Amino acid sequence: MKRHSMKLMICVVIFSFWSAHEAVAFYNPSTGRWLSRDPIENEDGMNLHEYVNNDPISNVDPDGQLTVHASPVSVGSLGCGDSYLAFFDFVLDKPSLVDGFIVQQNDVRCEVKNCPECPISSPAIPSYTFWEAWFVPKGSAKVTDKAGITFTDKKCGNKSGVGTIKFFSLKTTGDLSTKWSFGKTYGSGLCVSTPGTLPTTDKKPSWWDKKPVEGPAARWISSIWNCCCPKSFVQYTQNP
Repeated sequence: MKRHSMKLMICVVIFSFWSAHEAVAFYNPSTGRWLSRDPIENEDGMNLHEYVNNDPISNVDPDGQLTVHASPVSVGSLGCGDSYLAFFDFVLDKPSLVDGFIVQQNDVRCEVKNCPECPISSPAIPSYTFWEAWFVPKGSAKVTDKAGITFTDKKCGNKSGVGTIKFFSLKTTGDLSTKWSFGKTYGSGLCVSTPGTLPTTDKKPSWWDKKPVEGPAARWISSIWNCCCPKSFVQYTQNP
């Protein structure tokens, strides 16, 4: 009996160590404490060992930084000619201590064709890339991203978007609301993306590869449709 108990305890400890290691933090299950300090140090508070605002039941944060929450997906009634709008919340661990910008790099892959020359997979490399930014004033912690897909009738194709999200201080980025463009569209034809009221650019920022205050995090959406009768179908997936 003791031998089995000891094996179980060892397995639990190993699993806890493996899980914590994968999460870029080391956890001691006997004391209930994270042994590794927060990767962003005290940028968002003085407690360097706190995890997801002490609410691990509702949140998951694998790298101790930026998290992404998505609205529930409900696409059961969608068909050819319909559009779908997904919502993602980008959330800092704690209200920011400084003014800054949450910036998302969007890698979009898209191909739409006339029936029946339907593409069977997304292009291997992005069709285009652009960056968009949300201003986060000191004391705030959340912005919302909207990503839309239209299943064009009498056409077939696929479109996917992979977003990489980081939070930088205003000191690092400068004022993107004056440096970047508003109302600009990217791509062409049925593969166009319109960020709307956000400042955007298609030029990689000089500071993008520098260490952010929080991040990176990621989100992706993917769609494929064939609206060529009689085999019409639409399919949409996202993560998270």
